[in-house]
Amino acid sequence: MVQRFAWELRQLREKAGSPTYRQLALRAHYSQATLAKAASGRDLPSLAVTLAYVRACGGDTEQWGARWREAAAEAAPAALEDITAAQQQADAPAPYLGLAAFTPEDADRFFGREQLVAELVATLDQHRFLAVFGASGSGKSSLLQAGLLPAVREEYATALITPGAEPESQLRQALGARPAETDVLLVVDQFEELFTLCPDLATRERFITGLLEAVREPGSRTRVVLGVRADFYAHCAQHRGLVEALRKAQVLVGPMTTDELRAVITGPAIRFGYSVEGALVSRLIGDATGQPGVLPLLSHALLETWRRRRGNALTLAGYEAAGGIHRAITRTDERSRLFAEQLRRTRLAAGLSLSELARRVHYSKAHLSNIEAGRKPAGVGLARRCDAAFGAEGRLSALVAPPITVSSGSSDGRDEAWSKEVWTMNLESNGSTWFTPVRRRDALASGAALPALRLTERGASAAANQETTLTALQAMFEQHRLIGQMMSPATVLPALIAQTHTLRGLARVARSPVRERFLRLAARYAEYTGWMAQEAGNDRGAMWWTQTAVDMAGAVGDHDVSAHSLVRRALVALYRDDAAVTVELARRAQTDPRAPVRVRGMAALREAQGHALAREDKLCQDSLDRAARLLETVRPDPSDGMMLGPAAGSAVAPVVNGWCLYDLGRPAEAAEVLDRELARLPSSSRRSNARFGARRALAHAAAGEIDHACALTHQVLDSAELVDSATIRLDLRRLARTLARWASHRPVSELQPRLTMALHAPVS
Repeated sequence: MVQRFAWELRQLREKAGSPTYRQLALRAHYSQATLAKAASGRDLPSLAVTLAYVRACGGDTEQWGARWREAAAEAAPAALEDITAAQQQADAPAPYLGLAAFTPEDADRFFGREQLVAELVATLDQHRFLAVFGASGSGKSSLLQAGLLPAVREEYATALITPGAEPESQLRQALGARPAETDVLLVVDQFEELFTLCPDLATRERFITGLLEAVREPGSRTRVVLGVRADFYAHCAQHRGLVEALRKAQVLVGPMTTDELRAVITGPAIRFGYSVEGALVSRLIGDATGQPGVLPLLSHALLETWRRRRGNALTLAGYEAAGGIHRAITRTDERSRLFAEQLRRTRLAAGLSLSELARRVHYSKAHLSNIEAGRKPAGVGLARRCDAAFGAEGRLSALVAPPITVSSGSSDGRDEAWSKEVWTMNLESNGSTWFTPVRRRDALASGAALPALRLTERGASAAANQETTLTALQAMFEQHRLIGQMMSPATVLPALIAQTHTLRGLARVARSPVRERFLRLAARYAEYTGWMAQEAGNDRGAMWWTQTAVDMAGAVGDHDVSAHSLVRRALVALYRDDAAVTVELARRAQTDPRAPVRVRGMAALREAQGHALAREDKLCQDSLDRAARLLETVRPDPSDGMMLGPAAGSAVAPVVNGWCLYDLGRPAEAAEVLDRELARLPSSSRRSNARFGARRALAHAAAGEIDHACALTHQVLDSAELVDSATIRLDLRRLARTLARWASHRPVSELQPRLTMALHAPVS
């Protein structure tokens, strides 16, 4: 495989015109010797050298990155690991925990937070009650369990609890077991469970009061430390006693410094007798720095790199073969086994039976038993709910999540061949139509680009000089938007495409400033055509029309469409479950200084959905707050009728909040928000009502409210059958899978035929 890979590199160089290695070195910033060795076939080059070689030859780096990983996987026994079969089978203890949570027994593997542990111990000397706040994935639970508890074990008798659904019971047991005449440290980890798993406000109040009284009672020798996810800070602020206790007793867990990351990487390896290649340390620090919630992924990547070690050395080649920080999980062949082990370990650590877990996540005990036994794979939905139930900060869902990058095209979703295509409309005698992309050269050769029904130049010029022509076409656009909210994409696509071509033809013969107005309107038509193409299930067509809109608008200095095209592409990525690309595109739209406030607001909503898909609570909430601030300043409808995005405007923001809560694994909260906010959407926005209505029904079903979910689904289908949306079907399919667990339940069995028909009816 290594020899073939090298031969393909040499072929790429030949296709590039056979540049000398000196020329390649200038382009690639690697030495001539390094590049020549890469194509020699003696060893597999590193991924970095490969991509530099490919870039210097004008090749596709994404494609070659995939080729390199295939070659690395096949060549691993000889070229990467240099480990004997006996070594691979040995039960050598791993220095890294991967995605498993740290416990007090893992103190020998815990590195990088020594200074913060010392700060906690010093704060405990001054305050009997304190809280540790940190973002999801920041390592606060590891800090408390593997850092603080072992550090104070000689000074205190320690107890560790999580609130769970019955926090008072947990607290009674912990306080009742306190030894007499001994200093006691009670750590309440995942304190946010008090708000997510305990619905009774009075119980929450009694639990907090009990904690405060435990440290304030006369002669008390008890100290309490809370571990709280940062996005629940506001929840803590609602309790006056808690506010007073924490006013000067808070520790914030921030991102690690470079030195701390270096300790995380090298410390466990050295402790267990391994070495870490210097190039690997530098690469890991670069990949991890500035990435929110990266510590579990870093730990997993290190574990996978250790499994691909060369002798006793962890190498950069092994890390790249594992897929790096973001791909190590997606390249692990035994994700189902890892999830099963991690779920069981987490459940037992929380003291939960399968029956209790089934009640919390609204899955049957038998289904969970099959998953823990490895007989069935877990879905992302279940994993997210388990994360929420245990406060696992995304560690469980990371094991079953789809690859971070699933799109086959470039990161912005653009079809590189768009400029070489035209779209033709085919008309049948029975009135049916369909559209197909055709290479421009082929279209011209066949005459498809010169339809017999086109306007003559004289007729087009006469129409373009009439003010009423533009006014009428603009009014028609608003009608098309209205029809698109209420009916199938097939109803409006033929007219939208025809009108776009007509407007472009009129602009070609019109004089300024009328020409610019025609092109601007044509761009709006093309942009909306892209949206309808996506709703019809044609992502390629959506991207083609979106780019066409950008080009027409850019020709007349209208940059609004360019910014909004990023929001549209982010939506395509969202429905592909591609969280990373969704966030990237949405952020680009928000940083465009020419983007109107409305577009930046819609982009912030899209970013929030991307963060929710990646289970990044704090970043999701920040994006939602930013969107609300932006959209509350926007007029409901621009006076020129050239609005971009949904007609519902700012009313969509709170509904998107409910959407995000479901993806964050909190279906009960999602259902509550969607129940409240969906009623505020305009009734004319039938497509939006169907979209968020499907998510609302899904949230109720996931929360165990099956009868209500079925009733809501009937309402949703009334609209969904009319608007005929490929994207709405995605949530309807999730809903069907969820309800299938109650197939014998009467409301479900009555709904099933209609739901099945809606799912299998093709988009017209």
